[in-house]
Amino acid sequence: MSNPFFSKTKKDDLFQAAKDGNLDQLKKFIEQDGMKPSDVDEDERTLLHWAASNGRIVIVQYLINECKQSVNTSDDGGWTPLLSAVSCGHAHMAKLLLENGADANCQNDSKRTPLHYASSKGKSDIVDLLLQHGAKSRKDDTGSAPIHRAAAIGNTAIIERLVSSEKNDINSTNVEGDTAAHIACMYGFDEVVHLLLSLGADFTMENNEQKKPYQLAGNSIKYIIDEIVVFISTWSQTFEFINNVWLTHILIFHSSCSASAAVVVDCVVGFSFYFVCLFLIWLSLVCSAVVIYCVCNTNTAAASDTAQQQSITIINPTTTTTSVPSSLY
Repeated sequence: MSNPFFSKTKKDDLFQAAKDGNLDQLKKFIEQDGMKPSDVDEDERTLLHWAASNGRIVIVQYLINECKQSVNTSDDGGWTPLLSAVSCGHAHMAKLLLENGADANCQNDSKRTPLHYASSKGKSDIVDLLLQHGAKSRKDDTGSAPIHRAAAIGNTAIIERLVSSEKNDINSTNVEGDTAAHIACMYGFDEVVHLLLSLGADFTMENNEQKKPYQLAGNSIKYIIDEIVVFISTWSQTFEFINNVWLTHILIFHSSCSASAAVVVDCVVGFSFYFVCLFLIWLSLVCSAVVIYCVCNTNTAAASDTAQQQSITIINPTTTTTSVPSSLY
């Protein structure tokens, strides 16, 4: 009869060999002692899980190539070896697993994908790798997409990759109604705010508490307005009217930014809309004036041509021949 205590210790040694990257000892346990490469621990994690999470390339290659272990096996929490590797930031391990058939869109019990973990860890190289292998931007059980996680750590490089990869929704909302813009403002990530503005994020969207992104900015509100001012200034160079009127009024409100900054920004947005409307009205009047001018010119030209024709007729009348009565001869 086998000793249960001995078996448990032996199994622990097997898993420890995988964690430590001790290939010789692992091969001895499997090939000589008859232990199974598919054995699981109390959390149903396999040798492949532990080797992947510890970045043991040689062990993973052995388990995949020699022991024919599945790269998509999940533990009792839905974690696959790829999820473990990405969560621990092992880019080379993620590449190896993906090249051997790992599912780039696998989800654990929290519905999080490798792209979620790569984004929250700030691993742009792994994000690129996952996108190259068909990773999609999906929401977890809190409604958060990878872009929310990248915004939460202020990583502009990953946000840019996610937005440009497959037309990811830059205004995607989580269960609280927050967009990446809300999160960036909440944490005061100035560079993220500037990037999101340039990428077309909607800073007027309200979350479940009817809060717009800039209303969550707190102490960083002055910078948020700075970014909006810079953005408007950059894109309005063509329109002198907007530069001289719209931007001036925004700067006046910006200088008064205080504890009631959210109210100030609301005023900025309101006045911005007001001056945009004025500009559009002005533009429509100019266009109307141009059309009227062209029509008048056309009518004047036509009248001039008619008058000229009549003048020619008077100056050069048609000569007629009159017969003389015979009684005059």
